[in-house]
Amino acid sequence: MIDKVEDMPKKRLQVTLRDDLIHWVDIKIEKAEFSSYSHAIEYALMQLKEKEKKQ
Repeated sequence: MIDKVEDMPKKRLQVTLRDDLIHWVDIKIEKAEFSSYSHAIEYALMQLKEKEKKQ
């Protein structure tokens, strides 16, 4: 049984992002707030999902 988000299976995707968002994530990665682009995108989507659940 999967009990943690980190243990869930993942699939590789290709995304296209605006330059300003890439630059912003680059800064967050440099500050160690995110470990990678994947981490940043996954975090953002999880936040959106939680927000949607509360509505």
